[in-house]
Amino acid sequence: MAELDRRWGFLAPWCAVLKGLLHYEYPKRDEEVWDVQKRRLQINSKKIREALALVSAVAHVDQSAWRYLLDKYCEVDFRQESEDIPARFLVFMDLEAKEDLAYEGTFDLDPVQLCDTHQRKHPTDAYVAALQKISALDKRLKSDKPGVDILIPVRLYFPDMDIVSVDGPQKVFNDIQLAEKMIRRKWAKYEQGSKSRPVRPRHLRCTFVLEPMIASFNDCWITPKMAEMVDHHVRANVWFSQMSLWVKLDPDLKTDVRTLRITFAKMMAAVFDSTCRSPELANTTYHTKIDPSSLVSKRLQLGSVHLECSCWLQPKDVEAMCSAIAVSRTTSKLSLRLQMREDQDSVKWWKWLAYGLFSKQARARSSIESLAFISIRSMSTEDVEAFAAVLSSEHPEEELCGCPRGQIEEGDATLVSHAPIRWCFDEQDESPVLSFPSPIRFVRTFSDDGESEWVDVLVPALGRCQVQRDDLILDDIDANDGPTALTSLAIQFADSDNPDFDSLPIFLAAVGSSLKFLTLGAACMELDDILRCCPNLQELSICDELVEARFNFVEYRAVNEPLPSLNCNWNDIAELSRDLSNTLSPLSKCVRRIRIRLTRLVSGFSGSTTFYQTRIETDLKALLNMLEMNRSLEFISVVVPAQYEAFAKDFQKYHLQPIDRPHTLVLKKKIAFLSAFDRQVGGSKKARAGSSRSPPAFGQDVLENIFKLASPPVLRRVQFELSDDKSWEQLTDERRFRPLE
Repeated sequence: MAELDRRWGFLAPWCAVLKGLLHYEYPKRDEEVWDVQKRRLQINSKKIREALALVSAVAHVDQSAWRYLLDKYCEVDFRQESEDIPARFLVFMDLEAKEDLAYEGTFDLDPVQLCDTHQRKHPTDAYVAALQKISALDKRLKSDKPGVDILIPVRLYFPDMDIVSVDGPQKVFNDIQLAEKMIRRKWAKYEQGSKSRPVRPRHLRCTFVLEPMIASFNDCWITPKMAEMVDHHVRANVWFSQMSLWVKLDPDLKTDVRTLRITFAKMMAAVFDSTCRSPELANTTYHTKIDPSSLVSKRLQLGSVHLECSCWLQPKDVEAMCSAIAVSRTTSKLSLRLQMREDQDSVKWWKWLAYGLFSKQARARSSIESLAFISIRSMSTEDVEAFAAVLSSEHPEEELCGCPRGQIEEGDATLVSHAPIRWCFDEQDESPVLSFPSPIRFVRTFSDDGESEWVDVLVPALGRCQVQRDDLILDDIDANDGPTALTSLAIQFADSDNPDFDSLPIFLAAVGSSLKFLTLGAACMELDDILRCCPNLQELSICDELVEARFNFVEYRAVNEPLPSLNCNWNDIAELSRDLSNTLSPLSKCVRRIRIRLTRLVSGFSGSTTFYQTRIETDLKALLNMLEMNRSLEFISVVVPAQYEAFAKDFQKYHLQPIDRPHTLVLKKKIAFLSAFDRQVGGSKKARAGSSRSPPAFGQDVLENIFKLASPPVLRRVQFELSDDKSWEQLTDERRFRPLE
């Protein structure tokens, strides 16, 4: 610590500026629980830009120094987190404290202050001097190469959109749009001017870059005003990193069924719009780099979407929601908290979820690649058999709605504007009529006899309806980029002590063929059974109460080898440790990351833990022996009661030790090697003519071995965490199912 203080102590005054303004925590929102590398520092009030830039530069140069400065001078509590923490920030917008976000053309708004060109054009002398000192400590900077522009991502976070001190969410988003346009104009002008230049050699530069904002509607009922606002901004190509929504209609709408249905349809059609919009046409140039660990191929307009689906949802609401999801092009990552109950139409929920997420129609139209089912209240065998029946049907729309087979094949059409829509039928087969001012794309016809005036259709955001045949324009050309495979799935049950796990094999057998990444919130199936249901898995994560483990099968997939048998005893840590100690064991080779919660053994007991003392000590010694032998495990976290602190030093010995796995060599270095080799063996024509030797021909296996030897080894990370003595039942879902970062 003294050495860190000697090298970095000059930044103490800058860190003092940030004292009390920063705090660190794991993600709280459920969809982020399943993410990787989403930890970040969160900002609670207006920031000092240059101080943030300097500590971010330190994070780029030396992670240990960055953590030390924030811990000592900024009083940021990292708990016992040992992983690298990127310099990325959430700006919490305190809307209650702002009477107006914009006035007289001047913005008192964090994104403009943080992310416009002022940070580049008008740095203070003290800031420049401090940044030069940081640059001097970066040994990677070279005198013959340009310096580094450190991009610092910033996101605005609106935690509660039911604000009252400003003129509602509409005004907030309007002001954000103006701010984003202002940032874009300033940077466009700056980059065209003479002051725009690359970073000088052996220098660092810090640039705050705006990422799309985060909006949470978790505490808001869906009202006509809210639906209108979200629809307007989606159509205006406003981008979001994340959007979360409580799927609950305003109770005041119960007496006005027509307005209720239009409001819900407008909200679902906006959140799950069928138009894929370009970021090039957005208000500003967002920083939208895709994290390789995000499990999606591209970022779309709403980023990740989370829906809180309460037990109050009616079957017609579930229809509307899932019919919109089936054609959505706004998000590639969706999470759903499924609070349905077995006595409240759970079978209908699962039938519509099958259609909206996994059916052929959904895979042909929807952009969703990553899906999480969270806090599932009901997943009975009856539920899943109905789910599987929809997926296996040649005519899923008819299976879904219980309609007879049509004389004409199902098809897609566009419903013309102002066309009457019959959406709810009584015993006399009569229905009120709705209409919308714009055409509706991807209306699905089914059970069509080819003659009736009214045709059965699925209308996105309305569900099953009837429309007049003359109002349909049949689609001949698919406007989408092609089918999207749903490759990532996470499943977590609300009651891990008493779920119906018998249904899970049926479910995985129905959907598992496309999955590459699977997370299960309990050790509820044998590993071999999971792999049989999901033959193309690359990664499997098991998040049980005592053990969390992540398996990686990429090496087997690369050489087309069948996956080995991997069954193990999750409830016996000593036995599991012995299996992982066997370097020839397939289990040892496949388990990459693991978290052991030995606190679970004493959960719920008050007073002494003497009864479990022998077992915990035995388990800890077995884990230490495993670390001595195992050469494949990249990360291990051991959570213990506080009285076992003495073991911390023993585990620390294995922290940052190299293992028998190299880092993946970046493509740029591979190309550099191959181009250098080509130049070396090429030579001149004269030289080649006088030589009897031909350049060696390297096969793919030889090149792969060369690249492996050229790559530095992965360093194992070991985290030993003392428990806060909370019982398992007291922990939130986010803590119980914390991700293996």
